[in-house]
Amino acid sequence: MTEIENAERGYTITRVFDAPRELVWQCWTDPAHFAVWFGGHNGRMEDMVVEPRAGGRWSGTMVLPDGHTIPWIGEFLEVEEPSRLALAFSDQAILGTEYDTFTVTLTELAGKTELVLRQSGGHLTDEQYGEAEHGTGTFLDVLAEHLTTLVAEDLGEVTISRIYDAPREVVFAAFMDPAQLSQFWGPIGVHTPVEGIVIEPRAGGRFETTMVADDGSGEFIMKAVFTEVVPPERYGWTELDGTMTTTSTLHDLGDGRTEVVIHQTNVPAIYRTPEAQAGFKTSLDKFADYLSRR
Repeated sequence: MTEIENAERGYTITRVFDAPRELVWQCWTDPAHFAVWFGGHNGRMEDMVVEPRAGGRWSGTMVLPDGHTIPWIGEFLEVEEPSRLALAFSDQAILGTEYDTFTVTLTELAGKTELVLRQSGGHLTDEQYGEAEHGTGTFLDVLAEHLTTLVAEDLGEVTISRIYDAPREVVFAAFMDPAQLSQFWGPIGVHTPVEGIVIEPRAGGRFETTMVADDGSGEFIMKAVFTEVVPPERYGWTELDGTMTTTSTLHDLGDGRTEVVIHQTNVPAIYRTPEAQAGFKTSLDKFADYLSRR
């Protein structure tokens, strides 16, 4: 077997987690979260160091139930937040010439996340790789449990308002028209092709969008059902991959301007961070710019 062929030996695991990609990424790159699941139910990680950047350190000590410890050490080879990371690692305390690599790819699936994990390097026997695959699978089982807990326990509410220089009927119509919605839907850095939009403006009707990253790095699919549509005063929907609801109320200010108040409930913590909220507000900026050009 050649050196290249040997390096390709390993295993691949694919899992789908019922959690947003940003939260799964956080569980891989935040030492507090990583220590919860890496090691499964039969081990715990202590003294974690996680520096999620190319060349950054990754290390920790796994403590087993009998008190024995396993020193882990590694180095990040690639970090492309929040979609991909590659990590060289070893359980020999020193990252020498013989190490394996975890390559993790995360893909957004309508609020869920597909994880594809590849361990390769060729430094284990086939039997050892089989054992490693089983062990990693148990780690990912615990990761799934941890994600479920995070999603269930940390839901909140968000309210944002914005005043637009446009009549209420114009603002309402722009949202309900796929051709217009495609001009502004989504934060800066993504666009939403009209062919990826479904709007059935009635209670129980579908509301679906597919945002595409401008750099081609991925798609972000949202599928929801309208809970109410009251022209031109109010509309709301519930996303199908969870219980998050969004209700927009349009107030006529009487001078050709409209105040839109957006209220969201059951919002996961990852979407309530200052960074996430700042990104969301750029979508409102795009809407304001679109209305100003009409």
